[in-house]
Amino acid sequence: MAYGPGALAGPARVPAPAPAPRYPAWTRGCFSVCVAWLWDETLYDPERGVFTPGAFLRHGVREFGGYDAVVLWHAYPVIGLDGRDQFRFYRDMPGVAELVAALRRHGVRVLLDYNPWAAGGEPHAESLAALVADLGADGVFLDTMRAGGPALRAALGPYVALESESAVPLAGVASHAMSWAQWFGDSATPGVLRTKWFERSHLLHHTRRWHRDHSAELHSAWMNGCGVLVWENVFGSWVGWNARDRALLRAMLPVQRRFAELFRSGEWTPLVDEAAPRLPASRELTITHRVRECGFDDGAPYVDAWKPLPPDLHGIHTVRRRARLRPVAVAAREVTNAEYETFVRAAGYSPRHPERFLDPARDTRPDAAVTCVDLDDARAYADGGVRTPEHTLKLLRTHPAIERSAAVGFRCAADLEDS
Repeated sequence: MAYGPGALAGPARVPAPAPAPRYPAWTRGCFSVCVAWLWDETLYDPERGVFTPGAFLRHGVREFGGYDAVVLWHAYPVIGLDGRDQFRFYRDMPGVAELVAALRRHGVRVLLDYNPWAAGGEPHAESLAALVADLGADGVFLDTMRAGGPALRAALGPYVALESESAVPLAGVASHAMSWAQWFGDSATPGVLRTKWFERSHLLHHTRRWHRDHSAELHSAWMNGCGVLVWENVFGSWVGWNARDRALLRAMLPVQRRFAELFRSGEWTPLVDEAAPRLPASRELTITHRVRECGFDDGAPYVDAWKPLPPDLHGIHTVRRRARLRPVAVAAREVTNAEYETFVRAAGYSPRHPERFLDPARDTRPDAAVTCVDLDDARAYADGGVRTPEHTLKLLRTHPAIERSAAVGFRCAADLEDS
C-alpha cells in the first residue's frame, strides 16, 4: 500500500460527512491550469503593447495539450515599487478585461491572483469582488492561503471559484472548488490525495514549481484523477518543462477530459490490498544579495523540497562572477524634471504607450529627480542603458503603466571606451 500527500494514516476509514459542495460546474473538469505572468512574452507583445491570447493558447495546445484555466499573475514581485495596492496592478494595465473575454471565448476559464499579505487584503473583500465582476473573471487564486475567510466568500458569491495555494482544510472543502497539491510528499508508488478521496468533485492541481522533473506529479494526477499546474515563468525565472513531461501531459489530458465524470462521481475505495508495480519515479566581481523566489543570476536552482528553508530563502548570499570591466562613468545624481522636460521639448519625444508618462501627481519641482518614466523613456533620454557599479535592483519588465512609478528615477552612464 502507498500513502500519498496528506493521505490516510492507516487502513481506509470513512470520513465524517461534509456539507454538500457548491462548486461552479466548470471546475470539475479543470485538469490543466497555467500560471501566466501578465507580461510573459507568450501572452503579451511588448513591442505592440497588446496581449496575444491566440498565440498563447496555440502554444498551450501544441506543448501541453491545452489549458482548462489560466491564473493571471499580476503584482508580486513588482508590488511595493510604490504605494499602489494589488488591485491597481490589474486596473492600471490596459486590455486586461479584453484579455479575460478572449480567453473565455476560447473556453478557457480565468482566475485572478489575490495576495492577502499585501495592501488591500481580506478586509477589502468588496474591492476584490468588484474587480472580479469588472474583469469578468471566473475565480480567484488565494496566494499563500489554505482557505478564504467568510467575508471573502460572501463578497464573491457562490459562482466565483476559489483555489487555495496550500492544502484546504476538510472543513473548507465545501466552499473551495480547487486547491494546489504543492510539493506534496509521496511514496514511490503514487498514494491517495486525502481531499480528493474526501470529496470526489474537488480538483487538486499538482505543482513543484522549481522541479525539472514532473513525472511524480503526473503519475499522482493520473492515479487520483486530479490535475496539474503548468508554471514555467516563475517570478521571472524560466523553469521550463522537459519534452517527456510535456508529451505525457498531452497524452493524459484527452482521457481525463473524456472521462471526467468517472473521476468525480460514484464510489471509490482507495488502497485496496493488492500488489502494485513500482513506478519509475577577466575579473572577479563579488555580489551580495538576499535570496528571493523572483529571479536568480544563473536561472532557477533545483530544490527538492517545500520551498527553500532558512537560511536559504531570504538569507544573505555572496557569489563571485568573472567579468570583463571597462571604464565607465556614472552620473552623480538622477536626471531632473527640468533636464528631462528640456529633452522632451527638443526631441519631440512621445512614448508609444502614454499611460502614466510624467504623471502630474509626481514631485514636479524642476530640480527633483524625474519619475513616472519607464526604461524605454530613460533610454530615449540617455541613448543607452543604466548600469550602477555597486547596487542594482532587479525589476521585471511589465507595461509602462505599471513601470512608471513616482518612486523611481534614473541616472545616466557612459562607457568611456566608446566615448
